[in-house]
Amino acid sequence: MSPSPATPRRPYALRPGADATAYTLVTSAALAVLAPVLDTAWIDEPPFGSVPASAEDALERLRAAARAQVQEGRLPRTDGPHLGVDVDLADEGQVSAFAQLAAHTTAAEAYTRTEEEVLRAGDSGTHLVLSLTREEHVALLERLPATAAGLLEQR
Repeated sequence: MSPSPATPRRPYALRPGADATAYTLVTSAALAVLAPVLDTAWIDEPPFGSVPASAEDALERLRAAARAQVQEGRLPRTDGPHLGVDVDLADEGQVSAFAQLAAHTTAAEAYTRTEEEVLRAGDSGTHLVLSLTREEHVALLERLPATAAGLLEQR
């Protein structure tokens, strides 16, 4: 499903008012569809107190990745939330954490090998934009339940 460099991408946004569950569902499905073309992704640790109990395990996985990156010298030490935590796209736990926390973070992004931004999330659940080829959009809609098909709108 890897698009050629000439395959056009179009922006799709999560409709305003979608809840965190819908946000997570769309983000998770988009990451699965985009997996063949993804090269890098990062996420800011959500602000203290903004993550519901249902996503606490995901937050701990992100914090574990951040601690490892601090030890490796890739992230600075901080008393506050870590910013720009790299996501290991080969690690299902980290990808799942990205999807679960995207609705609660101030910023998260994913890029292709050619540095095309294909996912941008942020503003604590009010902003999700995907850049998809026609084929990726169809595959995404196939992954979503029928009730979720209207969650995305082309920009």
